[in-house]
Amino acid sequence: MVVEAEDPADRDAGCRGAEAAAAFLAASGLDTRVPIHITFVETLPPSAGALPAVGCYVRSEDRVYVLSFAGCERTKLEHDVIIDRPVHVGLVAHEVAHAIVRADPRGGTLGLVAHEYIAYVAMYEAMPPGRRSEVLAQIPGDGFESELQINSFVYAVDPVRFGAQAYRHYLKPGIGRSFLASLLNGQVVLDVEPR
Repeated sequence: MVVEAEDPADRDAGCRGAEAAAAFLAASGLDTRVPIHITFVETLPPSAGALPAVGCYVRSEDRVYVLSFAGCERTKLEHDVIIDRPVHVGLVAHEVAHAIVRADPRGGTLGLVAHEYIAYVAMYEAMPPGRRSEVLAQIPGDGFESELQINSFVYAVDPVRFGAQAYRHYLKPGIGRSFLASLLNGQVVLDVEPR
């Protein structure tokens, strides 16, 4: 793992977020022994797209970019979620999860919605329980009730709420790691997208 950051606290966030994502995904059956390159920046690269974002995984560069904590402090997420240090670590874990899943042969076949589902679950798992509960309390919902609700429309309208709903869905009895395995093995296909 390589972490580039001017602020030592950002480097620490990079290491902790990457370690949390790797531990979570390894426990879910993914090979996490992949090189991870994280760069903290003041502005995301143009390849991140036009949507407001605080991080991205650029597949063509095989690199994770995350706004520095100072850059994130100027950004407020939907539902008035404040990006403090624990949330910042979670955001790193989210982007690292994209990189790890993309490196897995099964992950390369997943669509956007499945990738985002997994990355958001990894993000929330990386946060300390108390802070995670505070963030979830700010975002309405009880978790997705069916796989049909886990779709690109819901994600596009409110990615922050999509993430909270994904994590709540993951926590439901009988879902959890078995659902992630079903996604990765192609037994569950979310929001099939044309190629």
